[in-house]
Amino acid sequence: MSGFYPPPQGGSRDLPPSGSYLGTLRELIDLGTQETNYGDKAQIRLGFELDECNAEGRPYLVSQTYNFSSHPQSNFRAMIEEWVLDPIADFSRYDLTDRIGAVAILGLQRQVAASGREYIKITSVLPPPAGAAVRRKTESPAVVLNLRAFDRDVFENLPDWMKQIIAKSPEYQAATSPRAVTQQQPGALQQRPQEPQSTGATPQSEADLFRSAGSAGTRRYDRDLDDEIPF
Repeated sequence: MSGFYPPPQGGSRDLPPSGSYLGTLRELIDLGTQETNYGDKAQIRLGFELDECNAEGRPYLVSQTYNFSSHPQSNFRAMIEEWVLDPIADFSRYDLTDRIGAVAILGLQRQVAASGREYIKITSVLPPPAGAAVRRKTESPAVVLNLRAFDRDVFENLPDWMKQIIAKSPEYQAATSPRAVTQQQPGALQQRPQEPQSTGATPQSEADLFRSAGSAGTRRYDRDLDDEIPF
C-alpha cells in the first residue's frame, strides 16, 4: 500500500527558487497609510515580472511591500538609489512611474510566514549587467495605482485581499468619498498627509512620486501569482 501523507503546511505554491533573476518592474501599487508594529506608515507595493516562467508557461510575478518614504535613511529610498546607481538629490520629486519597464537584477529568497505559507522576499534590487537591456516590455500590461489620482478601474482589477488592505487607508477613503468623486479632476494629485519624522528632519510629501500616475494599462490581475505580504 502506498503512503498517504497530509499536504505541506500552508499548501504548495509555484514559486521560483531562491537566487538571482532578471526582472522588469510591472506594478506600482499605492497601499496608502497602514497600521504597522511601528505605527502608521505609508506603504507601496512593487511587482516585478521575471524572465523565468512558472509551470503554466507564464512569467513569475514577484512583489515586495515597502514603507513609502523619501527619508534619506529609508529602505525604500536606498533600494531605488542602488537600482539607478545614483543618489537622487530631491527624492520627493522623483517620478517612480519612470521605473515602469526598467530591468533589475533581483535577489530572491523563499521564506515561510507565521501561517506556514511560503512567499518570496526580494532581498536586493540592482541595475542590470553591462550589455543587458535596461528596459523591456512586460508580457502583461503595467499596473499603476495612485491614491492621489484614483482610478476605479485599476482598483477593481486588483485581487480582493489587496483591495481590502487599500480600503482601510485614509487615502482611499478620501479618494472615494462623495465629495472627492464629485470634485476630483482626471489626473489630479491629492496631497498626502505628511508623516512626522522622528529624526527631526523636515517631513517630505510622497505625493509627487506619482506625478505621472494613473493606469499604464488595465488588466485582470494575476491572482495566482501574488506573493503574501508578510505582516
